Amino acid sequence: SEFQLGALSFGGYNSRDLFHFFINHDQHYDKLHLAKEFSEFGFKMAEEYMKQDQPDADFPSHFTFVPYSPEAVTKKVISNYNTLWNKKYAEWMKRGMPTTFEEGVIGNGMWWAGNFERLRLWLLQRAPFNLTDGSWLRQAVPTGPINEVEAKLFSVFIDEIGNGDVQQNHCNCFSDVLKSVGYIIPDVRSREFVDMKEILESAFTKPTFVMAASLFSSTYFPEILGFTLWLEVESPPEHAPCAKLLEKYNLNPTFSLLHTAIDNMENGHARYALDACIMYVEDIKKKKGEQAAQEAWRRIWRGYTSYGIVGDFYPDLFKEMQEFDKQCPRQKFIELIRSKSQFGNAQHGVIRLDGQLLDKMFGDPVAFEASLATSKYVEPGDPWNSLFLTRLIQFDGPMYQVFTTDELNIITAWIISLKPKIEIQMYELISRKGFVGNRKHGSMTLPVGGGEGKRKIDELFNDPIKFMEGLKTAGYCDFDRKKGSVDDARLIRMVTGGNKQMTLSFTTSDLNVMREWILAGSPVPSQPPKRYEVKSNAQFVHKL
Repeated sequence: SEFQLGALSFGGYNSRDLFHFFINHDQHYDKLHLAKEFSEFGFKMAEEYMKQDQPDADFPSHFTFVPYSPEAVTKKVISNYNTLWNKKYAEWMKRGMPTTFEEGVIGNGMWWAGNFERLRLWLLQRAPFNLTDGSWLRQAVPTGPINEVEAKLFSVFIDEIGNGDVQQNHCNCFSDVLKSVGYIIPDVRSREFVDMKEILESAFTKPTFVMAASLFSSTYFPEILGFTLWLEVESPPEHAPCAKLLEKYNLNPTFSLLHTAIDNMENGHARYALDACIMYVEDIKKKKGEQAAQEAWRRIWRGYTSYGIVGDFYPDLFKEMQEFDKQCPRQKFIELIRSKSQFGNAQHGVIRLDGQLLDKMFGDPVAFEASLATSKYVEPGDPWNSLFLTRLIQFDGPMYQVFTTDELNIITAWIISLKPKIEIQMYELISRKGFVGNRKHGSMTLPVGGGEGKRKIDELFNDPIKFMEGLKTAGYCDFDRKKGSVDDARLIRMVTGGNKQMTLSFTTSDLNVMREWILAGSPVPSQPPKRYEVKSNAQFVHKL
């Protein structure tokens, strides 16, 4: 659309530059005029956009301006909230949570989550926005006495930054999500962060815009009220499906659960924002009259609209994913080895890998990758327990500062793509099935070690290691290895025959994990893998 900005160049600087300037504004006072000009540019664009229904909006009437009255404003905002919730979440749930391209659906659906690699790339594009959560309010509350409207904004802001709890800080929560999918992220305030090649330039535009306006919070106070209203109305419909997608891939959904819970329209941030807007306009009306009140509301709505339409990275992401899908993590890592061969082939002396001198292995990147994948330096599927990352590249390691952030992220993506050891796959299978399985087995028990005797199977879903030990001890993994088949094992027979509900609970992939685990001798991990626990499974309840 002519109205929607993706990547941009402003004042001779691109979105990356401006993001860096405005998040570090105290070091770039000479760029403040650009912040003011950028803000005005976005607001003027919004004023044109909100004059009429727009076919390229989430739904045509989303941003269409309505004149102020408390009743009209409340009706408009609640209608927007309900429409977004239904279209983005409730209807998506009814369709079976598809992750394919859907024509005619908001944003064409969740096409960016069709597989783990796609979801991972999408999460990275969210980094500039989510790692600056709350930035639009950073100067909204003045020093000194405050009024009730400012108090509501402060209440929203302090929730965004965690109320003094680092684990509840929204930026920290999203940083944990990025780490859980293997990303190494520099300080968001660093130049290294904005120079990360995997992050699209257009992904910096929206957070840059609101940070620019936040530097003039008293001048743009009505617009900042509008920013708050848009973000909090948009947040639950955006984050409820995101939480489900994170859970699907066994990732920590805390960041999205926080927003779904505290931003609701019933008594959360969305309601705070709506109440604050009405209180602000009513105060203007009381002091300055109807015309001034209508102007104040118009400015609030242009803030709402501008936050919604400025900075759309999805068209660029769609193009990027067409190329991204053509090259797997392994290919990217092999290309990285090849690019380092000029410098790496004379740096390792007598160090060997698979009996070969490491320096010589740079001449065959494919063989090098295969050897490294099975070496002591790599824990398949788990970069954070791999010596490559925990030892070799650290400050006291031999490869410190050899790789850039982008290169390190190629390495972590490659390690994640490697098939984990079968005992880890079985552990995670039990963890995933626990949502349903921990309420289905009644009084059935399994013997466990450590003098504990027998424990209920439902309880063991919370302790997969004991569960695996119990299956092995109770003979569920036994079969005649000379004459029989792994499908003769009691565990496989239970899953595939008789109980229809159990049979439907397991996919072919799940069965293959169990078969491979049994064939490998039913190994049990010595300790739980470093994985986040899933926090929810039930559909979110939406009410007003």
